[in-house]
Amino acid sequence: MENPLLRLFGFKETKRAPPAEGIESPSKGKVLVVDDSKTFQHMVLRILKSEGYETLQALSGEEGIKMAELFKPDLIIMDVVLPGLNGFQATRQLKKNLETKDIPVIIVSGNAQATEQFWVLKIGAVDFMTKPFSKKDLIAKLNDHLGRKLPMGN
Repeated sequence: MENPLLRLFGFKETKRAPPAEGIESPSKGKVLVVDDSKTFQHMVLRILKSEGYETLQALSGEEGIKMAELFKPDLIIMDVVLPGLNGFQATRQLKKNLETKDIPVIIVSGNAQATEQFWVLKIGAVDFMTKPFSKKDLIAKLNDHLGRKLPMGN
């Protein structure tokens, strides 16, 4: 059943397929992906779902803030270049909000310059990733910031 709050704000919630009957498969957590590139979102959401994460998505900084306030994800993956509020501005607002200040934010960017990485930590994000990145690198970052161990063989 579709969540009416998502429809009200024009958001789309994606969920992983239900586990096979009789097999319990708890979610590893809820991750919000904020990026205006549908191609990037599709790639990241596919990885997250395959690893057992519930996913939420937003296409702008403003949408990302609203989604974080409504659904309290366990972690946010935030692009820098977004329409309206950029990723730095959106992260700064999330960190000033009592309801969202403790949600870890990983900033992603196609730019690997040291100045960008400096600002990531200054605004309160927990990590930085340069696009493109591998599935293994993404899962390692998630595990680092959600307190989980990387499964053997990955």
